[in-house]
Amino acid sequence: MKKIVLLDTATGSTNKGDSIIMKCVEEELAPLLENYFPIYVPTHLSSFRTIECFGRLPDSAKEINDAKYKFVCGTNLLSGNMLNRTNQWNINYFNCKPVCGSVLMGVGSVGAIKPNKYTKKLYNKILSHEFFHSVREERAYRWMCEMGFKCMNTGCVTMWKLTPELCSKIPEKKSDEVIFTLTDYKKEPKTDSDFLSVLRKYYSKLYFWMQGIYDFEYLKSLGDVSDITIIPPSLDLYEKVLCTDVDYVGTRLHAGIYAMRKGKRSLILRVDDRMNSMANTMPNNSVLRTDLENIEKKIKGEIITEINLNWRLISEWKGQFC
Repeated sequence: MKKIVLLDTATGSTNKGDSIIMKCVEEELAPLLENYFPIYVPTHLSSFRTIECFGRLPDSAKEINDAKYKFVCGTNLLSGNMLNRTNQWNINYFNCKPVCGSVLMGVGSVGAIKPNKYTKKLYNKILSHEFFHSVREERAYRWMCEMGFKCMNTGCVTMWKLTPELCSKIPEKKSDEVIFTLTDYKKEPKTDSDFLSVLRKYYSKLYFWMQGIYDFEYLKSLGDVSDITIIPPSLDLYEKVLCTDVDYVGTRLHAGIYAMRKGKRSLILRVDDRMNSMANTMPNNSVLRTDLENIEKKIKGEIITEINLNWRLISEWKGQFC
């Protein structure tokens, strides 16, 4: 049977947002996956030894090397310095042979620094020069074009399901209950405490979902949480809450997008440049975390869900792999 490689950005991750990305990738590639044997290769962990790039590949690496397609599955994977040990893609120039020819699928970039010489050389070795790559924001698009790759800005793969038809079915007025998130690595205790006060003012019941590994510890540092129902870091348990009549409000981007995919009224609080770069994609469903006045206005008012993506480009990107 023909093989397809999914470079898995969720295994080894401390952020359940990557699990959301992988689930959405599988849904978008479902017609293709029906005809291929999928092989999952983690990007966060070291998958190959340097010796595997010299001489004959061992059978496990050969199966990956010989796959028909290899997809890099979303998240902020592109870095300006692949020598940095904190990179999300744990690969180097001397052990990357099995994944050469990989195609980006809704991938974003980290930081504003342009790729250095080593990084350009590595990407030129790893990434396909045959297919168009899919990136999720303008900075990544510019990077790829400047390095000579064929590229499309399709937005994040998690948003590809949010068609105008689906968005039109999402409620505009608030529910009585809300599920919210915080971000452990972007702490603003005063702002987030005020945010919780707003949620308590407008919602009768609060649920908190742990998307990041230290999100719950951060929540507890903000004060008494005895009135909040804690949802463990499980996508299935998060989805179970989303099957009830709730809104989503919070700083976790993919938690908010996933809530919209489940037909829930959502407000995403932007905390970094990555999220700001995607603001135009969801003009009514995002607001700066520090703009508490606007947050309160949107919660008590109406939110018309609108997602601005180039659906033609998404269709063309998928069409390469028929």
